[in-house]
Order: sequence, then C-alpha cells, then structure tokens
Amino acid sequence: MNTIKFKGKTFTHKGVLVGADARTRPSYSRTVLLRQTAKFWITHNMNRFRRDEGVFEGRGTGDWPLYHLDISTVRELTEEESRLLSGRLDSLE
Repeated sequence: MNTIKFKGKTFTHKGVLVGADARTRPSYSRTVLLRQTAKFWITHNMNRFRRDEGVFEGRGTGDWPLYHLDISTVRELTEEESRLLSGRLDSLE
C-alpha cells in the first residue's frame, strides 16, 4: 500500500469533498488526503467523515457541515501519486 506521511500521520487514500449546503457554490469540489479508521475517513486537518456515508461528524454544537465526502471518489493512492505528493508535502512540514 502506498502511503504519505504528513504532520505525523499516515495517509493512504484520497477523495473529493463537495459542498453540503448553500454556503458553498454548486460546483465546489476539493481533493483531499485521507486516512482510514474503523468508523471514519479523516482528512489532514482532522475533519472526520463517516466511512459508510461520507457524512461530516462534527465536534459539537454549532459545527454544522459545510462539506461532505463523496464516497464514490475515495481510492487508494498510486505509487506515482505517493512519490509526487510526499515531495511536495515535505516542504510544508
């Protein structure tokens, strides 16, 4: 499995976030790195999305979802993606 280390965490997948409500434009989408746990997909900035539905799992009252994870786009990183991204991310840490 191809992995990327970033901020002390290991990411193995990537997926696309899309807008969940009127606060985002209809065409909004962003590719993000993901790591997998038993219940969630977790992004590099610690946003959690349920693995079965891609629904945002908030951090408490008032943390209303702005995005949701499009489950159909989640896939493992290829070797080439892993190599290219790890070089770019090394400069950010």
